[in-house]
Formats: sequence, structure tokens, C-alpha cells
Amino acid sequence: MQVSVRVLEGENWSATVEGNAIKPTVGQGKALLEVALTDNGRVVEVYRLTVALFVGEGTQGQPYVIGSADALVALSERTNEGETFAGIYFELTEDIDLGGVDYIRMAQFSGTLDGNGHTIRNMYLEYKGANHLALIAVLTGTVRNLHVEGIVKKEMKTTDANVNTQRIAGIVAANNGGLVENCTFKGSIIHTAEIKTPGALDYVGGVVGQNMSGGIIKGCAYLGSPDRQIYVDEAHVGGVVFQCDDGCYVIGCYNTGKIVTTKNTYSVGGVVGDMGDNGAAHIVGCYNTGIIVTEDGGYKYSRGGIIANNMHSGNTVTACYNVTDGQSPNIYLIGYTSLQAPQATLFNTCYWVDVDGCQPFACGNLNENLAGSFTNCAAKTADELKSRTTVDALNAAIGTWNTVHNDLCNYRFAVDGAGGYPVLVEE
Repeated sequence: MQVSVRVLEGENWSATVEGNAIKPTVGQGKALLEVALTDNGRVVEVYRLTVALFVGEGTQGQPYVIGSADALVALSERTNEGETFAGIYFELTEDIDLGGVDYIRMAQFSGTLDGNGHTIRNMYLEYKGANHLALIAVLTGTVRNLHVEGIVKKEMKTTDANVNTQRIAGIVAANNGGLVENCTFKGSIIHTAEIKTPGALDYVGGVVGQNMSGGIIKGCAYLGSPDRQIYVDEAHVGGVVFQCDDGCYVIGCYNTGKIVTTKNTYSVGGVVGDMGDNGAAHIVGCYNTGIIVTEDGGYKYSRGGIIANNMHSGNTVTACYNVTDGQSPNIYLIGYTSLQAPQATLFNTCYWVDVDGCQPFACGNLNENLAGSFTNCAAKTADELKSRTTVDALNAAIGTWNTVHNDLCNYRFAVDGAGGYPVLVEE
């Protein structure tokens, strides 16, 4: 018997037969192969195989290569067939343009995807019934060094409503139980709804929708642009992540993009929307300089530059600052904190620009009750916040936090040479 193979579909593919194996010699992504068995020139059997190929070995030293939109789509399709790629390594070798590509988000990814500083452009995600909308629906592995540009669009009709279902939208991951590091999103998230039932409210995050227990987000940012913003109706929102669950970490992250919400949106955070249900969530070395606007007045109390809603004890907020410059009326460092939170929630070296007597918390009657939770927290003038003295104080607080958190924060603040507010640098 002789075996032959030819490529029926697949750009730049070729393959040969070597012994008992079919060896692809060129190609990446999906291909349709025709394998023929012949006996003295007579065709005995013909098989057609749809395969997905990634160049490389899948190891840390020789990761599988993602160098085209076809390869990224093939990876997504494999996850939707049930493969999670636990322990497998991938890397981007090129910027990827998804313009005109019908990309379906990865279902669950447990491997490592290193973007190598490359950008996925023109990513377009639209709600079509799936509860998780992102590049990856559920991340239990690692995504790092990746930039994304595009649009996420969710137009919820009354007929779509299931009030018992939370719909979560992010960019890198809808749910993160792993590590998202050095990832940014520049683009728009548009969420509109005919649904007016509170139970149908969705979670929206500029990088991650929900940071699950043990999840880590480091060095990530929502950048926005003059013509792109997060606009939500009937949803909770955070510039970097909406919800940070028990024992999660948000480290060295920031928001410079604009967030616009309607009056029906409750929690609106520049960096984080809601803090952990039962505590032990940590926000360290983060800042917000983005504009937060609620149309038609809206809820005043659950809007904050760093956190919108801190309802539970046991959390820490360390070395963070918020700048409004008067552009975001009634936006505070922290939007709302319950009376129970001071029992264990600690705010260390956090600053906000002193605009019209702005207080650290939206609920003015709570500020006196929360005084015992503050260590070195104060309003600053713009010049004071930009100073070397302030930068040194922020970094000293990060160093203290690191001593009890295994040096997990590898970011420090630096004076902006262009005269702006302090910026983050990775050590």
C-alpha cells in the first residue's frame, strides 16, 4: 500500500508522507487534507481530514506560533471543541488584523499566550447569545504582552433577556482565574439595552470582565482614544475590570479612557467596578486619569476613579491616585464603601486631586467613619501629585505592601518627564 496526501484547502499549505506520519512542511491555521491509499496504482481508500496546525513544539522554549488571523481563528475553534491547551505555550510573531474575520471567542484557555508586544487589530465582537464576550471567555492560564484594538458591541433586546443570567464582556478575558499581564485595549465598548430589569444588568470591563478568586491582572490599561470610549446602558462597568472577587489582585493598572454611562448604571469605576464579595481583594499601584460621565445625573454614590463600589471588608487599596481635573463631576477616589468595610479594609497612601473640596468617598457622611482606615491618604494639588515627593511616597507604600505579598507588584511610579501625572514603569 502507498499513501499520498494533498492539500485541498489552506493558504500556503503543503504536506508530505514520512513513514507512518503526515508531515506538514509549510502552513499555519486550518487546512483540508486528502489522504489516499493506493495499491499498485489503484485507489483503495480516500480520507479527508480537517486539521489545525501551529508551527513550533508548544513548549516554553519553542512555543506554537500564531502569525496570522487564520492561526488565531484555528486556536479559537479548537477551544470551542473542548481543548483547553493546559501547559501549552503560544506566541504571536506578527500583528494580526481581524478585519472582515468572523472571530468566535475562545471558550476556555488554560495555556500561555504571549503577544510579544504585538497588536490584534480590528477585533469585532458582537453579542449573539453567548454569555461571555471577549477574546477568551474563561482564562485559567496566562495572557501577556498583548495589545488589542477594536469594538465590542452588545445590543440587548427585551427578547434576549434572562434576568437570572449575568452577561460578562471584557477584551482579553470575560472571566479571569489566571494571569493577564501587560495587556491594553484601545477601542470602544458599546452596551445598550431595552431591558429595564435590575437582575439583567451585565458586567463590562475594559480589559477583563470579572477577575475571579485568585485571578491576577498586572500592568494592564484601558487607553481609549478621542473617538472611542466605553458607553454602557443597564450594565456595571470598570475601566480595567468590573469585578474583583475574593483573593484577586489588580496591580499596576490604569485607565486613561472615557467612560460614559446612562442613569440606569449603578457601579462605574475608572479602574475597578466592584471589590470582592467576602474581602481579601487587593488593588495596588493603580491610577485613573480618564473622564467618567453619567448622563442625566444618574447614581452619585457608586462612581469612583479607582473603585466604584467597595461593599466588603478585608480588602486593601495601596498606592493609588485619581485625577478628575473637574471634568468628571462627583467622581471620587472610591465611590461607595459600606460601614462594615473599615473593620478590615485598609487604604494606604492614596491620593486624589483636590477639586471643589472633593472627598475620598462619594458618601460624605461616611468619610468621618472611615477615617480609621486611612494611612497617609490625602487630597493633593495637581503640582503636588506630580512631584518627586509624591512619587517617592507611592513607591514606598508599594515596597511595604510587597513585604507581605511576596514582591508581587513589580511596578513603580515615575515622574512624568513631560510634566504630566506620575506614570507606571515595570521593574
